Amino acid sequence: MTKDSRKITGRFAAVGILVAGIVGFVLLRVLAPQPVVTPRAETLPLVEVAPLVWEEVAFEIRGEGVVRPRTTVSVAAQVTGEVLETGAGLERGGAFQKGDTLVQIDPRPYAAAVRQLEGDILALQAELKYAIQQVARLEDLRSSNVASESDLEQQISVRGRLQGQIAAREAQLLRSQLDLAHTKIVAPFAGKAFSREVDVGDIVQPGTPLAEIFATDLYEIVVQLDDDEAAMIPGIWDLDSRDEKIAAQVDANFGAGTYSWPAVLASLEGVLDRDARTMNAVVHVSDPERPGQRVGGSGSSAPPLLPGMYTNVRLEGLSAGIVAVVPRAALQPGPFVWTLDGDSRLRALPVEIAFTRDEDVAVTAAQMQEDRRVVVTQLPAATEGMRVRALAASDPNE
Repeated sequence: MTKDSRKITGRFAAVGILVAGIVGFVLLRVLAPQPVVTPRAETLPLVEVAPLVWEEVAFEIRGEGVVRPRTTVSVAAQVTGEVLETGAGLERGGAFQKGDTLVQIDPRPYAAAVRQLEGDILALQAELKYAIQQVARLEDLRSSNVASESDLEQQISVRGRLQGQIAAREAQLLRSQLDLAHTKIVAPFAGKAFSREVDVGDIVQPGTPLAEIFATDLYEIVVQLDDDEAAMIPGIWDLDSRDEKIAAQVDANFGAGTYSWPAVLASLEGVLDRDARTMNAVVHVSDPERPGQRVGGSGSSAPPLLPGMYTNVRLEGLSAGIVAVVPRAALQPGPFVWTLDGDSRLRALPVEIAFTRDEDVAVTAAQMQEDRRVVVTQLPAATEGMRVRALAASDPNE
């Protein structure tokens, strides 16, 4: 084989190897198993939703205030003497009933003065009786010219002097009887004590503070209202002449719970505060010593309403009409709220704000869509018709 023929043969061999490799690669690609292609799942935003409920509600005016007794009395001594006893209820926070003894001052000096004056009056009355008889006898003698005019006038003078002395002693007796009565200080009403200022053995004088007490039949809370809030309360300017009082509710926190008491709007001070431009509404709570009703549940240690408690007060106002109360987070600029249709797609519902309270907003709408849910999650990139996954919003009261 010549040199040229060997070159040609080598070239054909190289070409054959290359062709065989290409054919094998193609066969491997064609015959290899194809991977399974899984369609990419659509990712939907997860949102919290709450029922969209339309109902007729009234405006609710809210205020704050501190509980105070309607009746508070500072008890002071009216006589001088030693304190012999203080009532069992005359401790800070102690309770007493009407007529219970609060403080007993030594009554013996005043009782002795009463007995002395009663004896003086009896003696003077006996002298007066004799003087009256003498005047009558001298008048008879004077008519027959047996007695002189001067004797009669002198006896009349004695009679008058005795009558004056008796009147003076009777006035002194009345004063001594009052002093004796003032040695025993009794409760003018059922209540409790803010403080006790004296102890047994103390010597007191008229004007000495003894205690500060308050009645427990009625407490009051003063709530400041601006003119817009006052305008939303029907009949607020004729409270005194109304047979039916304006309903209110008083809430106070105690431990981990909130408790409420029924109340009424009793009066309104018809003068605006010069600085705050508000007026004072006085709310009354009757029978405040009974335990409050726990808001959103029940509790075994429900407290009474106590003076000094900080409270929230709710007053019933004018009707707001048909509204839906939604969380503030549901309100979008516009304003509108996102609702969900039956296919879990977003639908914008234009609304108007009726009023706000705490974290809720009451809204009205031209089209009150029923059986819808309102979205309470903020969606920065939400669009009309966008599908979402719905999760029921948790109840803040639970």
